[in-house]
Amino acid sequence: MEGSSTEEAIIDAAHRVFLKKGRAGARMREIAEEAGLNRGLLHYYFRSKEKLFEIVLLGSAKRLFGGSMRILNADLDLFEKIRQFVANFITVVLTDPSMPIFVLHELHANPERYSRLLLSEGLRPDPASFFAQIRAAAAAGVIRPVDPAQLMMNIVSLCMFPFVGSVSFKIILGIPEERYKEILDARKKEVAELIIDSIRPLEETAGTGRDRDA
Repeated sequence: MEGSSTEEAIIDAAHRVFLKKGRAGARMREIAEEAGLNRGLLHYYFRSKEKLFEIVLLGSAKRLFGGSMRILNADLDLFEKIRQFVANFITVVLTDPSMPIFVLHELHANPERYSRLLLSEGLRPDPASFFAQIRAAAAAGVIRPVDPAQLMMNIVSLCMFPFVGSVSFKIILGIPEERYKEILDARKKEVAELIIDSIRPLEETAGTGRDRDA
């Protein structure tokens, strides 16, 4: 391996080690072994664990938030935007199910530092335009009045928690690994339609069985 290919191999190895052990638990020796390199060569490319960690964290945050925020800021109908956001978020996390736990844990451990880091890289989510679209849709009667922040938290929570709580769900519900993957994939549609039905005007949901007062 030479040049950029060596750096990429180190970053990939660091990603696996950091996701498994976190920043505090990971050791440069372990990263070198995971990459199949000696420690001297690892330190030649990355002199500190902290710098390598920041690269991995930023890469994970970009994958987790980047595409989703582009969808929220796109010129799309509100319902279609919700469908695309949910599908993209779940698709991304399915490629690396440990990613949400890793990013959330590290942000929680040092919120001020990593919040500034994400902001400096343009990765901190800004839902302002999405919130404005929600208010406009409510004013036009397309959806019922809802708190945009509550709606955003509902969407993200329904997408993320089945990954964060996957071990508990599989044990408590007795779901085997392959079946659980199928359930997660099906949530791309399930979550989007659940959210959309929850914000439709009440007269549109009457008789569907989803409105408890119907």
